[in-house]
Amino acid sequence: MERNDIKKQLYREKPIANYVMSTDNGLVLYRTKVGNVSVLFKIPYKESVGFEKEMPAQLLIRWMEW
Repeated sequence: MERNDIKKQLYREKPIANYVMSTDNGLVLYRTKVGNVSVLFKIPYKESVGFEKEMPAQLLIRWMEW
């Protein structure tokens, strides 16, 4: 699945991204699933202030990896 296809699916399905962990190198990780693809969001800690344990995944597209 291509990156743009995943973005479209995130907007269509509106999945929830769940907090996974904070890393030692200053990242906060969230994960969701779109179809059969697991999507990881790596967010710099400074930009994640105020984020919840669960977030709408389409709000995290900027930091999307898979």
